[in-house]
Amino acid sequence: MEREKHLTRIAGIVILLAFNILALKSYSQTVFSGNKTFEYSALISAYKQLIQPSAKLNASLDSIGPTDSGKPLYVLTIWNKNYKTVAEAKANGCVTLFVNNGIHPGESCGIEASYLFAKNILSGNLSAQTIPQNIIYCIVPVFNVGGMLNRNCCTRSNQNGPEAYGFRGSSKNLDLNRDFIKCDALETQSLTSYLRKTDPDVFVDTHTSDGADYTYTMTLIETQRNKLIAPTSSYQQETLTPALYNGMAAQGNEMAPYVDFKENTLASGLVDFLDIPRFSTGYTALFHCFGYVTEAHMLKPFEERVNSTLQFLNVMDSVLQKQAKQVIESRNKAKEACAAQSKFEVKWTLDTTNFGSFNFKGFKEEEVYYPDFELTAVQYNTNKPIDIKIPYYKTYTATKSIEKPSYYIIPQQWQKAIHLLQNNGIVLERLKRDTTISVETYRIQQPIKNRNAYEGHYLHTNISAEKSVESIQFFAGDFLVKMGSPNDYFILSVLEPEAVDSYFAWNFFDEILMQKEYYSNYLILPQFAQKLKTDLDFKATYDALKAAGLTSDELVYKLYQSSEAYEKTYLRYPVYRIK
Repeated sequence: MEREKHLTRIAGIVILLAFNILALKSYSQTVFSGNKTFEYSALISAYKQLIQPSAKLNASLDSIGPTDSGKPLYVLTIWNKNYKTVAEAKANGCVTLFVNNGIHPGESCGIEASYLFAKNILSGNLSAQTIPQNIIYCIVPVFNVGGMLNRNCCTRSNQNGPEAYGFRGSSKNLDLNRDFIKCDALETQSLTSYLRKTDPDVFVDTHTSDGADYTYTMTLIETQRNKLIAPTSSYQQETLTPALYNGMAAQGNEMAPYVDFKENTLASGLVDFLDIPRFSTGYTALFHCFGYVTEAHMLKPFEERVNSTLQFLNVMDSVLQKQAKQVIESRNKAKEACAAQSKFEVKWTLDTTNFGSFNFKGFKEEEVYYPDFELTAVQYNTNKPIDIKIPYYKTYTATKSIEKPSYYIIPQQWQKAIHLLQNNGIVLERLKRDTTISVETYRIQQPIKNRNAYEGHYLHTNISAEKSVESIQFFAGDFLVKMGSPNDYFILSVLEPEAVDSYFAWNFFDEILMQKEYYSNYLILPQFAQKLKTDLDFKATYDALKAAGLTSDELVYKLYQSSEAYEKTYLRYPVYRIK
């Protein structure tokens, strides 16, 4: 009997030791070590292995749509088992945190960090050491699947590891962090559609920086506050963002704002990044979502970058567990304000007269001359750290504001704009019969294209449009977009031609920029000569144009423009407003 007791005690000790070894192994995997990043197939396999039955958490890894690479786009969703579905959890006040990774797969620290973050949640190793009650987690293992498959060692020439990684461009060589409005990539269409269905409260996009050298491992872009509707702007600036900075500092990992110098020198000061709608957080801001971009410093070791990103996610988790109710209330107020708001800002410029200061911890800048190339380059002396107060410019002022109409009308032939509106959850109503409607129209005055291709387009800039009122014939099946909803900011930002990232700017309507009909002088000049004798209004127009000092050809063309022969659809923007 005594021998059996002794054996039982030994067996218990062995089991306890085994348990402790497994626990230590599990704990050791809650942080990252090494200089290697996942390959695509291994990453998806690792996520699939996370989906294990749990008494307290639901978890699912789902394909949410196609990518141009031919492989599906996956999202991992985790929520408390008190709720059968994500929709039920959201309806009961759970806050949704959406983490996007690998938009630039060479910046892979977030891919590793988010996998560990998910693993820690599902294994109970959260920073708060509690099972999350009020958070829904949505994690994209990798967004740019095609870029991750294009694995190499060296294209991130300014970056310190890992040994191999994915490529910045997608399988169509697109920068997907410029694609959120135009949606040229299938993966962007898949993600934006899913974002509108889940309506996340906080969106985090994980990156690695480029540029200057400094002491910080983590820098942060927050959605530029001047673009946000007031309730979210004030809450982000006064409460949410400070809690993230304080939380990181309390962990011994002090953050700085994303390092973008005003004039490429430290002394010139920092400038807030203006995340216009083409960028991920600029897009999510149109739907009143708090957006953050983590930028781990490219020169820090890969291991340090991964763990710093993981630490940020842990801090975000801790903050949201405490502030879930306030985050949701702030967004709800912003949605109500948006639906009632009459004027929206659609272009901004940096206010260089309005700035504060920031205590920046960097390295001394030294100019080094390279005689072989006859060039001088700034070097950062890491043996000479500095702590210096520099200007911080974080105020943008609107250069264009638009009064919203009651409705927009989009003729049915403009399929891409219609498809993307629907993909973004915008409700469209079709006209039931042919009808003529008095509408506000725009005539494009000055579309200016970039000389070089930009992300598959020749982007229009400095757009000017002149408004008038016309009676236009519309047809059964044309689309009405009713305003007065929380989606107004997005709708106006893509349908107003002068908005910085409008569908017009992205070439969705370039067909109107080419004149289809013209005239011959030998036929039109006799007509005009006769009208000068018989038409007093025509003669008055002629005299005014003549007095303006136009050339002969310019004079004839202007008279042609004022005639019935001139095509009325040339330069007329084909999206119309009902005031």
